[in-house]
Amino acid sequence: MKFKYSIFAIALLALVACKKDEPLMESAELGDAMVLFEGDFTSAKHPTTGVVRVEMGELKTVLSFTDFKTDNGPKLLVYLSDDKDDSKFIDLGELKSTEGTFYYEVDPSIDFNEFDNVLIWCKSFSVLFGSAELAKK
Repeated sequence: MKFKYSIFAIALLALVACKKDEPLMESAELGDAMVLFEGDFTSAKHPTTGVVRVEMGELKTVLSFTDFKTDNGPKLLVYLSDDKDDSKFIDLGELKSTEGTFYYEVDPSIDFNEFDNVLIWCKSFSVLFGSAELAKK
């Protein structure tokens, strides 16, 4: 009986450890943030929805994902790109979660007029899951 509980405890810990959610950003972290760009996600090869914003605060600039949702996949990355391809892009790293609200701190010197697409890219299969085109606010 103890063995069954041990297996259950290990499985539960593994599930919690694999969760990619990051704590929600405290509003004080950005202060009076100004939304510079905004876009809605559209699906490509997989259903993808949500809103993405470039927000500039006193202390940092972030790319925030709100009400985001996409399918799970291997090696999903977030790219800032000049189009919907992966030819010229800035790699922001692995997708933090397949759903929810989260953010990435970004370099404030990025030219979002040039890198005006946010891509959810599956590196393992070179597949675009979904994207959002950023527009000035």
